[in-house]
Amino acid sequence: MLASLLQLSAGPVAGSVGLLATVVAIAALAARRRVRASDAAGAPTQHALLQAMFEDSPDPAYAKDRDGRYLLCNAAAARAMGWPAGEIVGRTDEELLPPERAAAARARDARVLAGGGSETIEVVTGDGDARRTYLVTKSAFRDASGAVAGVFGIARDITRRKADEEALAHANHVLEEARARAESASRAKSDFLATMSHELRTPLNAILGYADLLGMGVAGPVSDDQRRYFTRIEASGRHLLALIDDVLDVSKIEAGELSVERRPAELADVVEAALALVRPQADAKGVALVAPDAEAWRALRYVGDPDRVRQILVNLLSNAVKFTPEGGTVTVACAVEDAGSAPRVAVAVRDTGIGIPASEHARIFEPFVRVDGGLNRRVGGTGLGLAISRQLVHLMGGDIAVESAPGEGSTFTLRLPASTAGWEARVRLGERLLARMADVLTAYVAALRQDASLPGAAQATRPALEGHAGALLAAMAHDFAVLDDDAADRGSLIADGGAFKALLAERHGGQRGRLGWDASLLARDFAHLGDAIEHVLVGVPPRGRDAAALGDQLDLLRTFLAEAEALAVDGLHRGVHTGTHPVPPPPSLPPRTR
Repeated sequence: MLASLLQLSAGPVAGSVGLLATVVAIAALAARRRVRASDAAGAPTQHALLQAMFEDSPDPAYAKDRDGRYLLCNAAAARAMGWPAGEIVGRTDEELLPPERAAAARARDARVLAGGGSETIEVVTGDGDARRTYLVTKSAFRDASGAVAGVFGIARDITRRKADEEALAHANHVLEEARARAESASRAKSDFLATMSHELRTPLNAILGYADLLGMGVAGPVSDDQRRYFTRIEASGRHLLALIDDVLDVSKIEAGELSVERRPAELADVVEAALALVRPQADAKGVALVAPDAEAWRALRYVGDPDRVRQILVNLLSNAVKFTPEGGTVTVACAVEDAGSAPRVAVAVRDTGIGIPASEHARIFEPFVRVDGGLNRRVGGTGLGLAISRQLVHLMGGDIAVESAPGEGSTFTLRLPASTAGWEARVRLGERLLARMADVLTAYVAALRQDASLPGAAQATRPALEGHAGALLAAMAHDFAVLDDDAADRGSLIADGGAFKALLAERHGGQRGRLGWDASLLARDFAHLGDAIEHVLVGVPPRGRDAAALGDQLDLLRTFLAEAEALAVDGLHRGVHTGTHPVPPPPSLPPRTR
């Protein structure tokens, strides 16, 4: 019977040759065993070889004619059907299988016979422990004339594979549920941190505000000792606010809600602002904070968020000071690194501190990681600064790298995309003054505290040192915004703002008088304010037409400051607390510069 089937398959076969080849591959070892067992009378015939391969196949295999009668059935197929092998040939599925299985098998045979091709499906047999799953492939075979003569089938027991797949699917389901629970817990933690941080900021800001008011003598005279206590309250409160801001940043990063600006900006602005903020910390510890090539920075520009870049540099500088012993040095160096078509601006912060082992270089950028001794660490901090800094830098298209070894100090290098943008948008001084107000005031307060000729400036609170300068700058920025507009009533708009500037200026002078400053010290006060404005807003002087336009606006700015200083001196002499002052006429307006 096998020989006749093989003869049938020798014609234009639709698919049975591929299945027989599969049987050959599966039963190769068993066939070789039978060949080796052949007697010395001669090599086995082709019929004997194929018979051995078919019978020894571990996979069920069979053939049926067009009427569904079995022509062949190997031992594996007989076991799967639950019949002795000798009782299957010549019978149909209706005689051998339960009705439902027989009907399903006949339907599959009919599809294969009608199409003359093949079909592969999964078939489940038995129940309970006897339940088996087979992957069954049925193919039509043809006679010598090319007509479809029957169906050849081969099955692969995939019970174990299905069990493994189900176990894997279950494990994946468990892992997915665990991941969902972890994400939910992470979101809950982030929400909790964000909520608690906001809740902590509110009373802490109130404490700082009342401390400032008390320190300014609003509730009565304040002794020098009390003023020192208020200064310490302010310092501690600012430190707590910084920690809260770090926690808020972490929660925003984890929630994917943190965003940064990416715009051209001057490197000197952020580096010098960061140095000014960290210098008191370095001076108090006896660490030299040096920047040997500061003038070279004024030619460098980067693409990023100035507020976030300053935050990163303050963190790097503060860490360098923390981990550098007294008498050590922290050096800041800036340069442009050529990276082909994408040059980068690099800021390197080098210290002569304790250093970091190479094994910890990657870990220090993870949240809450400290490498200085756990509970016995020598310096404070949460271990969030570097983690936040690297995330912020990545959002701006840059990176932070570290080079360090124990006892040899550390170098942290901040790299950002370099900017090649020109000065065309920089002549609108009003917009720049409003956008950089915080930087101007920071530089201004730092300059006042470093001026030894100003009594009490080093110990005074920031609000006391700012006085009314912030509001005065906002009023000046409004005037420049009016100048940049095409409105026909520019002169009257500036005149309307004159009363407000006059009031602010004389109030500023009165407040300086309460600090014990005289007219000469007030002149130094306004000189520092003017220097801070030009330093933050101008940086590298522009060239050509832009230089002329900016020069006109700076001249007008100096005129505004001179008038404000005169009014402030008057307020200082009169001890002004309330009331108004005659409004001066507006200055002559320069020609349009846009």
